[in-house]
Amino acid sequence: MSSFSRSSYIAFFCASTFYMYQFVLRVSPSVMISDMMASFSTDAAGIAFLSSVSLYAYSFMQIPVGILADLWGPRRLILISIFLCIFGSLLVAKTDHFGVATLGRIIIGIGSASAFLSVAKVALGGFGVKHQSLFFGFTMTAGTIGALNGGNTVAYLLEIITWRETLVLLSGIGALVAILNYYGLREKPSFAFNEKTEFEKETSKTLSSLLSIFKSRQCWISGSVALGIYSTISVLADLWGVSFCMQVYHLSRIKAAHLTSLLYVGLCIGSVAIPLLSRKIHQKILIIACLGGILINLLLLFFALESSFFLKGILFFNIGFFAGAEMLCFAHACRIGSSKNSGTITGFINGAVMMGGATLQYLFGILLDASWQGTRDHNGIPLYPEQGYYMAFSVILGAVLLSLFLSFFLFSSPLKEKSVSFNPNL
Repeated sequence: MSSFSRSSYIAFFCASTFYMYQFVLRVSPSVMISDMMASFSTDAAGIAFLSSVSLYAYSFMQIPVGILADLWGPRRLILISIFLCIFGSLLVAKTDHFGVATLGRIIIGIGSASAFLSVAKVALGGFGVKHQSLFFGFTMTAGTIGALNGGNTVAYLLEIITWRETLVLLSGIGALVAILNYYGLREKPSFAFNEKTEFEKETSKTLSSLLSIFKSRQCWISGSVALGIYSTISVLADLWGVSFCMQVYHLSRIKAAHLTSLLYVGLCIGSVAIPLLSRKIHQKILIIACLGGILINLLLLFFALESSFFLKGILFFNIGFFAGAEMLCFAHACRIGSSKNSGTITGFINGAVMMGGATLQYLFGILLDASWQGTRDHNGIPLYPEQGYYMAFSVILGAVLLSLFLSFFLFSSPLKEKSVSFNPNL
């Protein structure tokens, strides 16, 4: 690791700040649920829709931005993406109309779409395929640091300023991130296409590799397994965890944010520790074991209502830690192809994960609304019964169980994994 150039580490750090920033934007609605319900006069399904449209946009853009990352390189893509995130945040902050806020969240989703795969592209170009799974883990760690600090910081800010002012402040931070990436990232010569024929040639190769990815069963299985692993983060940490802890555990918003943030603490550590363990233990075995760990801790979390705050924190941490196995799914899929189309493969897997996560978030909101008994708090915001949360959380358990089943169909040997590269019969 010490043999790599300083510029590689600087580029990775700069790109990671963008991934951290978009993670803060992603989790901010989870702390603002009651404020946004009041401002837009909506219910749980409306807030779930407002959050999930960003993830849908993120998902739909994964393959296009993956192709652009392979063709352009990450620098240009990151700078354009940060601008979109800033613009979308300001749009949400300055409007009183739910439709305009929805448009703003869609723009944020489009801007965020390139974050993970751009950092992964920077890491692959700077550190090589040998350290790929480890730097996937470092990338996720950077994002979870953003989510961890972002969720807690936003919760504190909401005690001082309004949610709209908070989003304006986050937009200003985005401008600083853009400046950092403008000066910290440099394009590699291989990303600069000066001749039209060369660009067309590379585009043709990329579209060909995209077709092979769509035909690969292992890519689809990897994406489905990664979705089940990440569903706990997408539903619990990104949106509904704070609300769940406030209603079911009767905690204040700040304490609920602290408890939910332990998911990110676990993910931050697990995203690095589990790829390191995969050097000693086979990836397939680790993925199955981690899914089993997630399932056990979820069940304990749901049924150990009388447990202490400390024990609940351990369970949240464990779920986040085991979710770090998602990085192995990305590494497994990328070995099916090559470094030249790693952006497209990463985009495909990430798109599947985020699309599924958005769907689960929305289903959660629908199930909550179905359980609503007509009660509201003093601000007129709907109050949902504890039973409604348990019914809604069945979507997470279902996703984890399905992924656990599919994980047994991942190829178990590197030789088999190599053999599926661009095989049109998959």
